Amino acid sequence: MPDEGFEIVESDGSDAVELARREQPDLVFLDWRLPGVRGEDVLRELKSAGSTPPVIVLTAEQAPRERWTALELGADLFLTKPFSPLELIEAVERLLGPEPE
Repeated sequence: MPDEGFEIVESDGSDAVELARREQPDLVFLDWRLPGVRGEDVLRELKSAGSTPPVIVLTAEQAPRERWTALELGADLFLTKPFSPLELIEAVERLLGPEPE
């Protein structure tokens, strides 16, 4: 997505909450099945930390229960893999608005 003008900061999940506090991103993409830490736990901690940016959960998980859990914990969108780059950009624009031209 570099062509879209986004700056991306990555985390393995173990330090995601601290990184989000430090960097104060406009948006968080959260993989629901992170190695070593569950996306559910990261989302819960992000939301309990107070003011947080919108969160888009990305997952291959198809179970409706997982979608419900993510949205109940405060995720703004839940995208199931595979998705197209266009779908991802549309999701970002839905939450943040289109980039000014």
